[in-house]
Amino acid sequence: MRPQRWRVAAAAALLAGLPTAAYLAAPATAGPPPAAPGSELAGFNTSATGAGVQFQLLLPGIVPLGDPTLGNFIQASVPYANSTSTTGPSTGGVASPAWPGDALATAGNALQTFSASIPQALINLLNDPVVARSDFPAQVGAGTSGSFTPTGPLGIGSASTTSAVGSTTANAAVTDLSPLGASKGVPLIDISSAKTTTHATVNAASVSNTAETQIGHITIAGVITIDGIDTSATASSDGHHGTPATTTNIGSVKVAGLAASIGPHGITLNGKGQAGVLVQTANKLLATLQKIGLSITTLAPQVSKAGDTAQATSGGVLIKFEDDNLPDLGKLAPQLPIPVPNSVGVELSLGLSKANAAATLQPDIDLPPVTPPSTGSTSAPSTGSQTGGGVPPCTGCTLPSTGGESTAPIPVTPPVVASSQSSPLGVPVRTEWVVLALLIAVLAAGPLLTYANWQLLRGRTP
Repeated sequence: MRPQRWRVAAAAALLAGLPTAAYLAAPATAGPPPAAPGSELAGFNTSATGAGVQFQLLLPGIVPLGDPTLGNFIQASVPYANSTSTTGPSTGGVASPAWPGDALATAGNALQTFSASIPQALINLLNDPVVARSDFPAQVGAGTSGSFTPTGPLGIGSASTTSAVGSTTANAAVTDLSPLGASKGVPLIDISSAKTTTHATVNAASVSNTAETQIGHITIAGVITIDGIDTSATASSDGHHGTPATTTNIGSVKVAGLAASIGPHGITLNGKGQAGVLVQTANKLLATLQKIGLSITTLAPQVSKAGDTAQATSGGVLIKFEDDNLPDLGKLAPQLPIPVPNSVGVELSLGLSKANAAATLQPDIDLPPVTPPSTGSTSAPSTGSQTGGGVPPCTGCTLPSTGGESTAPIPVTPPVVASSQSSPLGVPVRTEWVVLALLIAVLAAGPLLTYANWQLLRGRTP
């Protein structure tokens, strides 16, 4: 009797299990489509920027550009990524392994605005050649995606960016970077790798963006090492409140192999468990570097918010070299009206990530109350040809005008909208799956039950 019982159990399992499995596996009923990006916002503006190494040349007193007290009129970033979103929505991304700044990177386009007859070849030559751009909607000079792949003499890094209706992303990376060159074959600053990524998102009623920067192993003057720097900055706004946040992680620091730390006032040796002679030697190295104008400090993160606006700038490491022992050329040749710098220097900001966001919600609009049509004594106008007191009023009807002749009201039928909760057969999707599974289960269990009935009730034996 065991085979017969097994067939009955199998049939029962099919009848109960297959519809249950179909219910669980069926796709969820379709809901209303999601709201379009920015559809609930009256306006918004976001920007996220990442710079692995930001280079600034300091020539205070020579050119009235940038910060006049610093003279940082020349600025570059290696690598660089930027993602923006504005009301529209429109999104855009810029990524470059070596970014000379907005002014120099688009010098050709700026020149073209003064004269449309300038050859396109010259414009392309003056623009930054190692840049990837993307825009949504696509523009004449940039599509919805762009990339730069190192080739030939420009093999210094890679960059890519994509933009869509509700988001944009930019990435850039470089390897084996020596931003200050080398002295006697030894790089003054050697960075194994640097990568930055930015992303901006536009939701129906909020905006957000993020910038992340990752820097690999750093060696300074051959004696100071930093095991990487990772930073991030985020900013978001829902039209009511702005929310900023930052993270800054600096790897272990060593001076001549001895454990140390970096703070806002410079490098400090840990000292514990280290030989006194080695500590003294390392301190002398730090003092020597300070005398020649080299300083290494940390940058504090900065966050601010005001209403629906948020701004965030991550911390990082600042390496600065400044020589203020320049001869006073102004006193030596006062008759020459040539501006001369008070000092010369270089600033390297490592691991900067910035983000800002602002958004405004759509204002609430108070519509006037809708007065329903009267159903009292109001009736359609009557003429001599009309009998019975005219045509009775009809709520929700349209009364077309045909000159002096009155006609019966035409009922206005609202359009029938197909329910997104139903399948093509007009029933909920899960119901359709369960019914279909039940039919399959009955068809599959039928032969088993028929055979069991034939053997159990008819007294047949195998």
